Amino acid sequence: MRPRVFGVGLSKTGTTSLCKMLRMLGWKNVGHYVLEASTYDEYDAIADLPVATRYHMLDLRFPGSRFVLTTRNVESWLRSCERWVNKRPSRPGQMSDIRLETYGTTTFDEHMFREAYLRHEKCVKDYMRGHAPDRFVEIPLCDHYTCDEDKWFALCNLVGVPTPPRGTPVPWENPSWKDI
Repeated sequence: MRPRVFGVGLSKTGTTSLCKMLRMLGWKNVGHYVLEASTYDEYDAIADLPVATRYHMLDLRFPGSRFVLTTRNVESWLRSCERWVNKRPSRPGQMSDIRLETYGTTTFDEHMFREAYLRHEKCVKDYMRGHAPDRFVEIPLCDHYTCDEDKWFALCNLVGVPTPPRGTPVPWENPSWKDI
């Protein structure tokens, strides 16, 4: 039986690409912004918010699940977040509440976003080191200095499946956000 996989990287760290990779490996996933609790039972993999901030609860609810922290250069991440937030202003409701919970604001604030990113990365790594060291991997999906084979190997090793054929590219679902 395949383990559940949770992508616990923040938005704009390659979470869409991670979901595509998992679909290519046979995981049924819904992608981003899962707001309904019942959805967690229906899918094998979920990423992005609010999953990223609820990893500790998901670890308790789904024992044996795997966790992928997608990371990105913080300066590039901030530029991408600024474009994303300004393009999609937060309206009152659950999405706005999730942004406020995650970043401390519903609008883009470079200082608050930077602090949230660094805090999140540290908290995830600290938790996983103590609770799930063999069920966790960090993958810099947006880093063009890390070869695609290494990214595939890290993910496939975590979930216990063979890697795709050599040369299989990591899918870039949002190529305008790829670090160059």
